[in-house]
Parts: sequence; structure tokens; C-alpha cells
Amino acid sequence: MPSTPSASSLSRDALLNALRRLSDELGPHGVTGEICLCGGAVMVLAFSARHETTGAQLPQFPHLRVSMPVPEYVLAMKCMAARIGGTGGEQSDVPDIVFLIHHLQLKTAQEVLDLVARYYPGNRIPVRTQYLIEGLFQEGKT
Repeated sequence: MPSTPSASSLSRDALLNALRRLSDELGPHGVTGEICLCGGAVMVLAFSARHETTGAQLPQFPHLRVSMPVPEYVLAMKCMAARIGGTGGEQSDVPDIVFLIHHLQLKTAQEVLDLVARYYPGNRIPVRTQYLIEGLFQEGKT
């Protein structure tokens, strides 16, 4: 069972409320807006508060189209950031990375790094990303 991804600074309810209000504001103007969610918002909304490992489900609103990148790209973004957090309350991408590795059924560090290289030039992938991914597999966290 994958570990529970990190808590977001915005809750699922707060994000849904903000999107609902935006849709409500657009309605009287006869406008349909579009928004693409990334990072933590995707983890909170699309993966049922970061616990569901089945298909990603985004909320729907009458005057707002909500989209997201594919999970592979979200994993690549999280790996590129490779925030490990700390004692000062800094955010960590590690729980989300582990969650997405399980969700995508990736079995090796090389599979993860190859996926990242599909979205980012290999010479731009930080060394800390490689160390983080390899370390997760070596420590058995994936």
C-alpha cells in the first residue's frame, strides 16, 4: 500500500469552494472559463484527497472547465522539484512522488528517471532528483 502523500496547504473543500465560486462568477457573464491544475491541487482533487489510486477524477462545474496534466507529467514535475522538506515545516514532494510511482506501477528507479527524461532534457534533471529516486527504491519506500 503506498504511503499517504503529504498534506496540502489547501484542503480539498477549500479548493472545490474556490473553483465553485469562480464558476459562479463566470455564469452571469455567459462565459465558460478554463483552468489547468498542477502539482498539489491535482493530488488533492484528482486523487480523492491523495488516497485513491484508481483513475483521476476532476470535479465539474457549469461555467468552468477543469483539466490537469497526465499523472506521468505530474510525477516528472514533482521529481524535478525534488523538495525533501525539513524540520522547519518546508514542503516535501516525497510522499506525492511515492504515491505516483505506485499509481503508475513503476518498478525501478531507472523507469522513473526515464519517465522524467520524456518531459525534461536529461542534462536539466538535477542530481538531487536522481539521488532522491534511487534512494527511495534502495530504502524500499516504493
